[in-house]
This record gives sequence, C-alpha cells and structure tokens, in this order.
Amino acid sequence: MKSRFFALLLVLAMAATILTGCDLFTSGTNENGGNEESGSTGAVTLTDKYTFNDPEELKYDKRYVIYYSSDSLLVSSAVSAGYGMKETYSILYADGNDAPLKQFDFIICNSEDDAAKVAEFYLAQGQTFTAVESDPCVLTAATEGEVLAATLASIQSMGTISEATVSAFIEWNNANSGGVLK
Repeated sequence: MKSRFFALLLVLAMAATILTGCDLFTSGTNENGGNEESGSTGAVTLTDKYTFNDPEELKYDKRYVIYYSSDSLLVSSAVSAGYGMKETYSILYADGNDAPLKQFDFIICNSEDDAAKVAEFYLAQGQTFTAVESDPCVLTAATEGEVLAATLASIQSMGTISEATVSAFIEWNNANSGGVLK
C-alpha cells in the first residue's frame, strides 16, 4: 500500500513539475523564499559538478524553474519511502501564449546507488531518467511540448484542474506540491 501511494504521489508530482509556470505570479518573493517572477534566464547550477544551460536550438518566450527542496512533499515522500533524493528541479519552456514547449526534469540524489534506484522506480512508471555525465548523482529526463499538452488534458479530465491550461495547472501545483519558482 505504501508503495502504491508513493508511486501515485510521484506520478502526480512529476506531472505537476511538467507544467510549472504562468503569468499568475508576476513579481516578488513567495513565502518559501522563491522568486515568483515569470521567465527566468541564465544557466541553472544544480550541483557543483553540473550546470544546465538552455538548449541553443529551442526558441521560447518564457522559462520557468521550479525547485523542490528536501522539505517539499515530492522529496520528503520519496525519502520516507526509502529513496535517496536530495532535491529536484523542473525547467519548463513556454511560448508567448504560455503553451508548453519542452521540459527538463532533474532529480539530485544522495549517491550513484540512490540515483540508480530512483531511475529504476521511474522506469517502472514509464519515464526514463538518465544520469548526467558530469555528475552521476543527477538524473535527467526531457519531455516535449505535445506530451505536456496531452498531460494537461489528461489532468483536466481527472478533475484535478478546471481547464487544460498552464495557468490552471500552476495554480494547482503551487498549492499542492511544495515547489518554488526560482
């Protein structure tokens, strides 16, 4: 039962990270210390061994970086279930209408062994995470915009969000996941 609950939580949380940005949040710092300004820019340093840079070929209007700390529901649930996660990031690119273009998810683990265990778990759920070359404790997965749009429609059909938009999704995500816009 605990494993099923954790699996459902992780699937929902990863879906939550799929579309994490909108114009609902336009300025200031939220109560968790995150930046709520839309459209972050620049390289994202995930560990001292790995920094993510925007893909040169990707044309986008906005980029959103969501950070899940060890205190977030996603990470704390994973740790409680025996998975050695430290933190996670989702980097989402959107067009001018806030429609999703692409997303990169990152899971930072305590060790290479923990990373392998987490990758196996996600593979069993149908999502492939691979270790980055410069830091094998960092797992990454990319999702294309068409898949993200279909995910929104699916989440809407389950009644989780009222409409299949990034705005509706981010409102739900921020209220339920513990992620913080950076």
